[in-house]
Amino acid sequence: MRILFILTGICGTEPNDDIKKYNLEHLTISIDTLRIMNGSLMPYLDTASYIDDKNNETIYSQLMQILENRMTYGQTTILDITSFDNLNDILDLAEVYRYKVIYVIYERYNKFDEKNKNIRKRKINNIIPYKELEKNKILVKELKKQHKGYEKDIYKAVQKWDRFVIDRDTFNNYDDICVIPDLHGCYGVFSKFLEDNNILQNKKTAYIFLGDYIDRGEDNTSVIESIIQLASLEGEKYNKYLEKLLNKEQKEYIKEISRKYNVTFIFECMHLKDNIHPVKILKSELILLDIIENQENEVYRNELAGNLFNKKELLNTAHNKDELLKLIEYYSISLDIDFEGAVLQDKNNKMVKISSVFYMTKKSIRERINHTSITPLEYFCCNSNAVRLTGIYLFPFDKIVPIEKWQDITTDDLKKLDSI
Repeated sequence: MRILFILTGICGTEPNDDIKKYNLEHLTISIDTLRIMNGSLMPYLDTASYIDDKNNETIYSQLMQILENRMTYGQTTILDITSFDNLNDILDLAEVYRYKVIYVIYERYNKFDEKNKNIRKRKINNIIPYKELEKNKILVKELKKQHKGYEKDIYKAVQKWDRFVIDRDTFNNYDDICVIPDLHGCYGVFSKFLEDNNILQNKKTAYIFLGDYIDRGEDNTSVIESIIQLASLEGEKYNKYLEKLLNKEQKEYIKEISRKYNVTFIFECMHLKDNIHPVKILKSELILLDIIENQENEVYRNELAGNLFNKKELLNTAHNKDELLKLIEYYSISLDIDFEGAVLQDKNNKMVKISSVFYMTKKSIRERINHTSITPLEYFCCNSNAVRLTGIYLFPFDKIVPIEKWQDITTDDLKKLDSI
């Protein structure tokens, strides 16, 4: 699995003992081991030795190469960096390969004498200069401050994160289980399987993919595209909606631009037959949200949109910080906005969404009516107006609009409740 455990701790807490105890060496890259292999272990007096910092450039290069080799294959990795403080390139690499990073910080042995005794008991590297101990202490303290949800035990961390578990009760809702083994890019066989099994739309069958989707076969790209379509149970239904809502000219344009520039068109589909969107619509429609390049660092190519699609509308432009803050305040708290909200986008195409009170209030009412769970965090993230209107004034809505017709609620209804 794509998980990187960054293992560290105060010198003398000996996380490496647990690596050996629980047979985790095959997952572990140790920077001290690399230093020793590169001749950095130096003798000191009789049976003592220490690791100096020579060859650091070579060692760092080797560390990054080994790490990238493992990430290329998606292998779970423990990075033992107890005496290492440069994490920026490592974190950048983890982001490129889409790795989840888990910090494991060892804190056992509170007394300095205990930790120093553990260091002395080692067969090698049993002398650590005081300045290095102080540097390590500061580093660990900073990591604990930055990553408050850190794990404290490598074995428990691996047991917690490096596994995929399906609750047995999950299968009580199914009559049958279908396991799909390695595909290895064999799209011809896979497409025939999908055709014979109704595109995996049997609601009484649990479909489990074991992985190895690509490599060796004749059409890796088509296999991945099929998997992406299947990722959502609604995918096939919305594909049919797309077929009907896009005219021939639009379809041809999408094909031409996609091939020519290697981009993906992203649409929002709102359909009258299947619409539980908080904002009521009068007709089925597609809205072109973005066009992005198919690469690791997404590049938006909205200039390729042409004039064939309904697109996002430019509402306002902020030229300075004061104007920006006024826009944020307006879209966050105004009861005059009867649409979903606004997306702030800077000149580098970095974006953040602001949901309107109108949208968040109706969304929360919909969740309550459907008896689905709304976490306290979701309420906390809503602005105060939306929380107040849904949390305190849910039942008075009956006096204005029947609660089962929550989609008919208007901004005027919200204003009436706000004045109660």
